[in-house]
Amino acid sequence: MENMDEKKEKKKGIASFKFFQKLKSIKHFEIIIAVILGAVALLIYFSTFKSTSSKTSYESTSTTEYATMIESKLENVIKQINGVGNVSVMVTLESGPQYIYATSDEEKINKNEGNGTTTTSTTTTKEPIIVSNDIVVVQEIMPTIGGIVVVASGADNTKVKLDIIKAIQALIDVPQSKIEVLNGK
Repeated sequence: MENMDEKKEKKKGIASFKFFQKLKSIKHFEIIIAVILGAVALLIYFSTFKSTSSKTSYESTSTTEYATMIESKLENVIKQINGVGNVSVMVTLESGPQYIYATSDEEKINKNEGNGTTTTSTTTTKEPIIVSNDIVVVQEIMPTIGGIVVVASGADNTKVKLDIIKAIQALIDVPQSKIEVLNGK
């Protein structure tokens, strides 16, 4: 039995040796292997790049989501103030978000010569950069807050009311004239 196993292993060894001999006989074998490895590396890179770019893709926030988020965070902070009971917050926004898009600038200079005079005109064009049918957003500027109304039980106490206003101003850069704190039930 050992002889049969040894013969099989020798045949496998000879077959693999012949295979490698055939591979070595191919012209520019090293270059072909390098190209294949490079292609595999690029495939791995781009598949990883594509998946990470979709994870970090730009997500815009609607104005209602933004206002709701601010209201929720303010309510959570104001509830912690001593003397405040039930709290309800409403935030109004002056406008929607503003977007700054990535652009490519192209400048063309045209010279016209005729009758001894030279006319030069410069044309500058800015084209938005588009990737995968989406315009590339460099920055989203969230809308400014138009006003904040807080209805809180305990706001009839002047100290509590001032603490609520100070907390809002510390968290959000809003002038006091845009903050109204009212006593609730």
